[in-house]
Amino acid sequence: MVGLSAKQLQYEELHPDDMVEYYLYPVVAGGPRVHRLTTVLSADATNLKYPIQAATEEPAIPSE
Repeated sequence: MVGLSAKQLQYEELHPDDMVEYYLYPVVAGGPRVHRLTTVLSADATNLKYPIQAATEEPAIPSE
């Protein structure tokens, strides 16, 4: 399944208490997508490694 490129999305700033909704795609083909909803705890555009902190139990993955 082809998704959107980041260039196709409008710029949007995130602020504390904003809600972020996303789908987690399965590793195994044909598995169910998992719908997630999380809250932004903090946003710092100067922190390039971890620009946002969210209330999620998933491990943080640094942006490259």
